[in-house]
Amino acid sequence: MIAVVQRVLRAQVTVEGRLVGRIGRGMLVLAAVEVADTETDVEWMAGKLAGLRIFRNGEKHFDWDIQQMAQPVVPTPPSAGAGIAGETDERVDTAAKATAHATADEGVGTTGFAPPGILLVSNFTVAAETAKGRRPSLNNAAPPERGRVVFEQLVVAVRRQVPAQVAVETGEFGAMMEVELNNDGPVTFIVKSGADRS
Repeated sequence: MIAVVQRVLRAQVTVEGRLVGRIGRGMLVLAAVEVADTETDVEWMAGKLAGLRIFRNGEKHFDWDIQQMAQPVVPTPPSAGAGIAGETDERVDTAAKATAHATADEGVGTTGFAPPGILLVSNFTVAAETAKGRRPSLNNAAPPERGRVVFEQLVVAVRRQVPAQVAVETGEFGAMMEVELNNDGPVTFIVKSGADRS
């Protein structure tokens, strides 16, 4: 299984003008199921997405995972060092950015804190092999029937591994989707399961 993971301020998927999935800040994941994928790959990928440290924590650019981002902001008393130049709580900072793109129903409250989300989108072209020739080979991608089953397993596994505050949304398997996003950074990673995983 292979996924393109993007840190976003907002992302949404529409199909023929119909909104099927939307998040504020969080992760947009374009995931491809490969021919040899098993339940082990599903569980590994779900755990990796739940624990991938791609969010900023103060001066540390990649320190928090999505679970830590889901924790409500606790104000820091001035005596504890609040207001020091350059120190920012990522949950507040990204929430402020996300608020500029959010609508009232996205859960951004008056505190400036909005729980993060994961938008999982099935995208078999991510599994393409491009080393030879000019036309991408999709032989590594699982057949549609198998891909649907394994992708749905991934969605269930991710929901099981993240806190309830983290909204896990999806696209629509097999549909022609339009994906819109505001990449925060930009920050993008390729995550791949396999024999060398650890």
